Amino acid sequence: MTKRRSEAVFTLSWSPSKALGGGPFCQSARQRPLIVVLALFGLSVLGLAPLPSRSQPVLPLNDRDGERSPLDPFPLLPDLSPAIQQALTVIAELDDPADQITLRLEIARQLADGGQPQLAQTLLQQCLDQVPQVAGRSAQVALLLAIAQTAEDLGNRPLAIATLETATQLAVNLEDDLERSARLGDIAARYADWLEPAAAVAVLALASEGAIAAPPSQRQAAQLARLALQYADLGQVEQSAQLLAQGQTVLVALGEAESDGPAAEPAPASPLTPSEWSGSVGLLSNLFSGERTRGIVTLSAAAERQWRRNDLDLGLRLTYNFDRDRDDVNEFGGQLTTDLVHYLAERLQYFNSTSFTSDDLENLNLRASLTNGIGLNVWQAGPDRRLDLRLGLGVLYESFEDEDTSFFPVTASTGLSYQDELFDILDIRQTLAVDVPLEEAENYLFRSRTDLGIPIGDRWSFNNSVQLTLSGDPVANNPGLLLNLQTGLRYQF
Repeated sequence: MTKRRSEAVFTLSWSPSKALGGGPFCQSARQRPLIVVLALFGLSVLGLAPLPSRSQPVLPLNDRDGERSPLDPFPLLPDLSPAIQQALTVIAELDDPADQITLRLEIARQLADGGQPQLAQTLLQQCLDQVPQVAGRSAQVALLLAIAQTAEDLGNRPLAIATLETATQLAVNLEDDLERSARLGDIAARYADWLEPAAAVAVLALASEGAIAAPPSQRQAAQLARLALQYADLGQVEQSAQLLAQGQTVLVALGEAESDGPAAEPAPASPLTPSEWSGSVGLLSNLFSGERTRGIVTLSAAAERQWRRNDLDLGLRLTYNFDRDRDDVNEFGGQLTTDLVHYLAERLQYFNSTSFTSDDLENLNLRASLTNGIGLNVWQAGPDRRLDLRLGLGVLYESFEDEDTSFFPVTASTGLSYQDELFDILDIRQTLAVDVPLEEAENYLFRSRTDLGIPIGDRWSFNNSVQLTLSGDPVANNPGLLLNLQTGLRYQF
C-alpha cells in the first residue's frame, strides 16, 4: 500500500508554450513523444502499464560521434518510483535535448513537492550538464533561465545565482545586438525579482549597451523603452531618463528618414479607429450640513478625437468651494488638461501631456506641468478595457500664496491608467501619477483618481469620484494629503 501511494503522488504536466514561450515543440509532429510520455506515466500510476523495477537503470540517450547510444546513461537516481523511472526512460528517447531538459525540470518540481528534494537537486544538475547539447546560444540562455528559476523555487539560491551568471556569460556573446539586449534584460529581471538590485543594475548596463549599439529601428526604440522601465522599477531614475532620451532621438531620426526617403514604409499597427469629436459633461458635488454648511460643486467637461495613429484628450474642471467655517467663505478652483498620444506600434506609444491647475482650497495660484515620454500598453481587451504604463520627463512650475514660486526644469514622471467594465455594466477608471523633481526629490507629487460610472440611460450615467493628492513637501497652512469624494451625473455626446 505504501508503494502504490508514493506512485500516485507524482503527476507530469507540462505546457511548452508556458515554459518556453511556444516553439517547435508545440508542433503536432513533435507532440507525439510527449503524448507517449504522458500516456505511459498515467497508465503506470493506474497500474495498467508494465513498470520497470527499482533496479532497472534510467537510460537517457547521448550524442556521441553522430550516434545515439543507450549505454551511456546519466548517473542512476535511486529511490525513484517506477512511474518516474518509466517517464524518464521515455523522455530520454526524445530527439530534442531542449525538450528533454524542460520535461526533466517539471519532474524535478514534482520530486520536490513529493518530499524528495535531494533527487530533485540531482535531476536539476543533470539538466545543467545537458544544456551544452542544445543548438543555439540564445536557446541555451533561455533554458538556463528556466533552470535558474526552478533552482530558486526549490530553495537553492546559490545554484540559481550561479546559473544566471553562466547565462550572462553566454548572452554577452550573442552577435545580434537587440537579441543580446533582450536576453540580458530577461536575466536582469530575474535578479530584480530575487531582490538582487546590484546584480540587476550591472546586467541592465550590459543590456543597455546592446540596445544602444543596435541599428536605428522601431525595435530598438521599443527595447530602450523596456530597459528604461526596468531601471525605473529599480529606482535608477537618471539611467531611465537617459534611455528614454536615446529612444526619442532614435524615433526622431526615423521620422526624418521616412519623410526624406523615396517611399514611405507601411505605418505600424495601431489599435485606434478614426472618429470625430466626442465628449461628456458632468455635475458633481459633495455637500455637508449641520451647524455650518460647507461643500464642493464641480462642473467637468471632456472631449476626445481619434485619428489613425493619434489620440487627443481634452479635460476641464471648474470647482466652487463654500465653507462657512473658513475666513474665506467662497473658494474657486480650475484645471485644464491635454493629452496627445502617438502610436509608434500597436502597444508602444509616445505621449505629450500638459496640465494647468489653480485651487484656492490649496492656496495654489498655479501649478503647470509639461511631460513627454513613452507609454506601453500592457493589456487590452477591447476599446474600453485596457491597462497602460507611462514613463517620461518634463518640467513643473508651482506658485502658492505667500510663498516663493518653484520651478523644476527636470521632473521624472511615471503613471498608470486602467479602464475596465465590471459585469458589463459598471465603467471603472483608475489613474495614478507620480512627479519627482530630480533636483529636489522630496518635493514629489502623488495623484490618484478613481471614477465609477453606473449607466442610467443611453447617454446618462451616475458617477462617483475619489481624488487623492499627496505632496511630499506641502507649503505652510496647506495639508499634505487632500481627499475629495464626489458624486453626480454625467451626460455623454
